[in-house]
Amino acid sequence: MFISAEDLANPPAYTLPFSLETQENHRWFVKEFLFVLGIHGLVSVHSLDSTVRSAMIALDTVHRGEPTPYPVHKAVVDERSLMKKLKETPDILIGKPPLIASDLLKIISHIPSSLPDKPFEASLFLFSLSTGARASTCAARELRDIERIICFKDTSVLLVTLRLRKMKGHYAQDSVATLEGDLFAYSNLNVLFWLQKHLAHRLGLSLTSREEWEKHGSLEERIWPIGPDAMTIRLQNRPFQAVNPLQYFGFHSLRSGFISSALIKAGDDDRMNNATF
Repeated sequence: MFISAEDLANPPAYTLPFSLETQENHRWFVKEFLFVLGIHGLVSVHSLDSTVRSAMIALDTVHRGEPTPYPVHKAVVDERSLMKKLKETPDILIGKPPLIASDLLKIISHIPSSLPDKPFEASLFLFSLSTGARASTCAARELRDIERIICFKDTSVLLVTLRLRKMKGHYAQDSVATLEGDLFAYSNLNVLFWLQKHLAHRLGLSLTSREEWEKHGSLEERIWPIGPDAMTIRLQNRPFQAVNPLQYFGFHSLRSGFISSALIKAGDDDRMNNATF
């Protein structure tokens, strides 16, 4: 559609008010559209600003009679800055890379065994990698969330069911995760081995006597009593000690590592790949 200078100078009197949801969809679409244009070299970085953004402002002025909403305008500016950065440093990583099982094995192995907090950190990191839980979800875990423990007959292998009560944006939504491991098999990837050591060291509890925990005190005590930001800092510092760049990973790397590790394990097995998704 051609927009004349007269249209721009005298926009229609009517406006089309958009809901916040529509504006958010608009912002997301514009952001992704500009990313595709820039990343594939369909337009230059300069054109993203001088042509595309100007055209959007003109369309908003004509059709809505008011300026482009700030979130959409900011998405355009941010995307232009990102494209410029990518053009200048083409091998730059967008976001933090996934932290897969082999990475975490290396990280936990480099935590000194003499460090009192090793069970705390190892169990926390492995829990997130095993369940895909965010830092906020891990920080909200309480003793009462360990709902069921099944022990395989004549073994020290357990199945532990946990209730994930705090999900992002869904405070009333519950999810269930199951962990499996041998309590006495030392391994830097055995989540239940480190969870057992952590509970015993911090609270004097054992996964083999869940029915007695009520005698200990409040089951609303948090399993890892630190905040999401502190969890992120701990994770970012450990890879540095394992010869990775400082802050190379973020806590969300464990979440993306959860799905990445599952796909690597599935390999060419279509059934396992379908189950992963």
